[in-house]
Amino acid sequence: MNGAAERDAAAVLTLPRECAPWHLFQTVSEATLPALLESSRGDPVLGRFSIVAANPFLIVQSRAGRGTVKSKRREYGFQGDPFPVLRTELDRCRVAATGSLPFLGGAIGYLGY
Repeated sequence: MNGAAERDAAAVLTLPRECAPWHLFQTVSEATLPALLESSRGDPVLGRFSIVAANPFLIVQSRAGRGTVKSKRREYGFQGDPFPVLRTELDRCRVAATGSLPFLGGAIGYLGY
């Protein structure tokens, strides 16, 4: 099954400048793994966008050489380097670039060591 069939529909909304991204984020803060990528302030060219996301369709986790990939339809484990697994999963979900939006889908998350 390809990634497009697994993911839920995403929405792109243009909001008035008065709508603070933090307030929008608070509406999804109780959802599963909410994220706010805030860049709407500062530079008028590079700082025009904020991204609010929640309820990921896929989660890749790894710790101490053991990991899992989880979605609504499947779950599997892996051992070793998580980056090839992450690359494979991202390739399955590739979205063609259109328009001028800087982010059309992909990975939002964090890496720690």
